[in-house]
Amino acid sequence: MSGQLVREGYSGTGPGAITPDGCAVELYRRLSVGDEPDVIAAAVPAGATILELGCGTGRVTHPLIGRGFEVTAVDESAQMLEHIRGARTVRSPSSRWTSARRGSTW
Repeated sequence: MSGQLVREGYSGTGPGAITPDGCAVELYRRLSVGDEPDVIAAAVPAGATILELGCGTGRVTHPLIGRGFEVTAVDESAQMLEHIRGARTVRSPSSRWTSARRGSTW
């Protein structure tokens, strides 16, 4: 598992590195983009700044950047964040996201 520990109660299999919550990084890298970027683009003003929690490898991040949004991509996995291009990245345990508030800093 590439030296990365999987949290107690989680397990994971798949190609390449496995994240702390058991996700295979390569599997997430291969996933196609769904309708999420369209939904987000319709809901927020053009050029808005977006905080994406659990960004993974950028499946949604990259299309949002392509539409002119400024994205801060947050994930707990350094291996996931290695695939992000064009966005500010923040590595943070997902347990911290539930207590995050607007204006907070990590």
